[in-house]
Amino acid sequence: MKRLGKTKKNILQSIWEDDKPLTLSELVDKTQLTIRTVRRHLNDLEKTGLLKKSGYSITSEGKNMIGFPPITAQLAQKVLQKTSPREAFHFYTDYGKPLATSSASLEDFCKKTSQINIKSLEYHIQNGHFAAWIKFLGDSELAERFNQMRNTLRTGQALRSTIYALITQRFDELADELKPAESVE
Repeated sequence: MKRLGKTKKNILQSIWEDDKPLTLSELVDKTQLTIRTVRRHLNDLEKTGLLKKSGYSITSEGKNMIGFPPITAQLAQKVLQKTSPREAFHFYTDYGKPLATSSASLEDFCKKTSQINIKSLEYHIQNGHFAAWIKFLGDSELAERFNQMRNTLRTGQALRSTIYALITQRFDELADELKPAESVE
């Protein structure tokens, strides 16, 4: 597939960042381009299979064009596998203040983040620790979502809910890739 121009890449990135389908007017606001320019680029992106017109949403091919590998069984297996205790994520509330809690898999990480001290979540988000560990697991897309959270003002229960929803959604996407395909009789 050919390379994307800066404007098309910016439009795809804007859709990915919101993590939900966007309307034409929302994209015009986000990109600061004219309606005509955005519409023209959206039509091109749809024709090439990089976005779906159902509200404008990015396809896996579109994600690939902005730097995220497609979800394959190999990627899903790598991200979902259990790590060694040494490679597990170890929770802290601050520098030098460890909690007696760690997670050795994405599934366990999801459970622990729903229960762990809020100060720990805030500390790790602000310092990019979650993003780094998830990137280590092999999931660059989820890692980038965590990097984006560093710039939000979410704290407390709102932060916990966002983290839980993000990990749960991604876990389900990865687990679905490992399910055997249903045979058609």
